[in-house]
Amino acid sequence: MKHLMARMDVGIRRYMSRFTAVKLLLTLVLVSMPNILFGTPKHALIAMGEIVVAYFIYIFMGRRLWILGYLISSLATFLVITQEWVRYFSGSYTTKIMLDNLANIKALGPALPRYILIVALVGIISFFPAKFNQYPKIPWRFVFLGLGTVFMWGLFYTGRRTAVTDSVSLVREYQEAAKTTRRLEAAQDNRAKIIRSFEKTSVPGGISLGKEKYNVIVVFAEGTSRRTIEETGAKYPGLMPNLQRFSQETINFTNYFNHTAPTYKGLRGQLNSAFQYYEGYEDAKNAAQIKARTKTPLIGLPQILRNHSYTAKFINPEPKHEQFTPYLQSLGFNSVISDSPKVWSRSGNTTYLSDKNNFRLLMNQAEKLNSRVLESS
Repeated sequence: MKHLMARMDVGIRRYMSRFTAVKLLLTLVLVSMPNILFGTPKHALIAMGEIVVAYFIYIFMGRRLWILGYLISSLATFLVITQEWVRYFSGSYTTKIMLDNLANIKALGPALPRYILIVALVGIISFFPAKFNQYPKIPWRFVFLGLGTVFMWGLFYTGRRTAVTDSVSLVREYQEAAKTTRRLEAAQDNRAKIIRSFEKTSVPGGISLGKEKYNVIVVFAEGTSRRTIEETGAKYPGLMPNLQRFSQETINFTNYFNHTAPTYKGLRGQLNSAFQYYEGYEDAKNAAQIKARTKTPLIGLPQILRNHSYTAKFINPEPKHEQFTPYLQSLGFNSVISDSPKVWSRSGNTTYLSDKNNFRLLMNQAEKLNSRVLESS
């Protein structure tokens, strides 16, 4: 009986060893592949470092807490793999908007079963059985400790955003959203006061007519079209009064094609008065691919302004975005600028300029360009 039990124990250990090797190999492939395709192979090392740290915790928990260690390492594996593929497909790690949009998951249509299958397969691989007791304790513990220390040092030294750090930021974003909701619910009695603090009854002047060459300022308002303004004004006269008044008191153009969304299509489509069939960057995953795939002979507003001796600049509200920034640089502007990192805002895993800082930077740039023109004349 003892001999039989010993043989079974050896057999179980052998299978566990194989499962562990298969799990680590597949994890390596699934973490490396999206980073290689995305053009950031070095980032895969940091992602693997996070998984190594998780397994290191598993090892040090020992036999008594092996179930808890197994769950931590498996969840970490699932999180890192999923986040790296989300980053590959969307250009950023999971955001609050992405999760909020799960309410419309049926919109994926026939592609929905495919995504469910992919998530299920990643889950199965992540929760493969794993056991490290068959390895010599001290050498392997120090190997994992060394690898984890090196990778984590690289992470904090370079300040890179990773699957784990952005997941933590995402949780904090939901916490802040919950706090805001509670504050708003508690402030229902002060609703009128809150509305008055945001309400503006006039727009400052500053338009000087009679010039041979006018300054041109374009403000992109995603999801807003002439039809939206006209129908909104007819149905809800008190909504967006300043925007409605602004549209009535300025020059209006007809027969100009206007994308309203999404962002990439909207920017390029409106600058060129053309329908943008693809997403805008033609499925490119990195700066080099974006530059190559958006290099077209299209003539748009930036090119026209530059041909008439204008200096065309674009204010980038998301300066750290890995796809949006190189995409903007392909649109034909003289330069793409953003404000100092000191005034950047952060929500979850997104770094951005607030509307207030965007418009402040816009006015500062307009004043600088205007002073240069006055000095040259």
